Amino acid sequence: MVSRSPWLWCAALAAACSAPAPDPLAMRDDLPAAVDVPAERRPALDAAAAAARAELRAGEFPAARRAAAEVLAVDPRHARARAVLGAALAGEAQREAPPELATWRRAEGELLRADRLAPDDPVVAALHVGFLIADGHLSAAAERAERGLAAVPDDLELLELAGRARFDLGDEQRTRELALRQVARDPQAASAWWRAAWCAARLAAGALDDAERTPLLEAARDGFRAYRELAPLDPDGYAGEARVRHELLASNAARSPDAVRPILELWTAAELLRPQAGDYAFGRAVAHELVGERDAAEAEYRDALAIDAAHLPSLLNLGALLADAERPAEAAAVLRRALALGVHGDERDRIEAWLARHAEGTAASPGDWRDPVARSRMSLAGEESSRFRAQACSRDTSSAGSAR
Repeated sequence: MVSRSPWLWCAALAAACSAPAPDPLAMRDDLPAAVDVPAERRPALDAAAAAARAELRAGEFPAARRAAAEVLAVDPRHARARAVLGAALAGEAQREAPPELATWRRAEGELLRADRLAPDDPVVAALHVGFLIADGHLSAAAERAERGLAAVPDDLELLELAGRARFDLGDEQRTRELALRQVARDPQAASAWWRAAWCAARLAAGALDDAERTPLLEAARDGFRAYRELAPLDPDGYAGEARVRHELLASNAARSPDAVRPILELWTAAELLRPQAGDYAFGRAVAHELVGERDAAEAEYRDALAIDAAHLPSLLNLGALLADAERPAEAAAVLRRALALGVHGDERDRIEAWLARHAEGTAASPGDWRDPVARSRMSLAGEESSRFRAQACSRDTSSAGSAR
């Protein structure tokens, strides 16, 4: 066995690490020469490229790379095969953290080549968008997806990818438009129903008046219902519809206990699917409070706190409820627990002022630090803004399996 000095190994490693990574833009501009491929061979090449993409979808990146390379050996300008090659290289590079730079940049270069060869091809566009999403370039991904849709407006994969990118960019109006286009063509697209509903609810929260707000809430309600019918085991579909129904009921002056029952049933259905979540008992509590059922509301707030003693919304609302009920000592104890969890800003100032007046025996009987109507209004503002349903996502378009 030949002995080698440690410094030789270090030098070899440094040389390997310092090797320049490919320049993707230079690769894009350096297209392979065209080859005259007989027309009768084209169907077989297209089928082989489709088989390579199937390997890609299955996460078999080396197999996809080899299959794409076989097509390119016959036709170096086969755009779909070159796009599959790029996506497969990206998948292989991502098996390291961070991705191996030279392979990652070669992947980008191959995708840019495919994009130049066939800019209107929906498969090429989808694979390029998936790479841009995985690379963190959401704006570029959204723009590329919409450029692809300009050429092929009904392509479901591009509608999904464009919607996901716009959603993560926080463009609620455009996300909703894309999602509605998608479900019009594919009513089974659960992820698109989710985005359409969620964005309608968020847009409703910013509406200027009920004439604008109510139709958006009704659309959100219907969208969440469609989503939960397609994904009946996801509690968030039930919770989303419950929140929107609550908002619609809160806007209606004629409220009755019967009107709140569908909301309570939705919260309970969500809780059965995810039992250890205090949010669902909290949702029932504010629904009860909305129609004046204070004893039931108090019981639900306490149930939420039994599940999660640090559930701050329940502590705040329970404290306000107890203050409204002229039970100031109990309210003060609950509110001190809330302050210890980290209430900040104006709300903290109001609570501390109320507690000071309570200590002096001068606190107003209603919870004058917290509007009971405002606290009964459910909102999606606290939802995670980048949330999306992933049922329709495919491994090959996202590379990393995520649209973030």
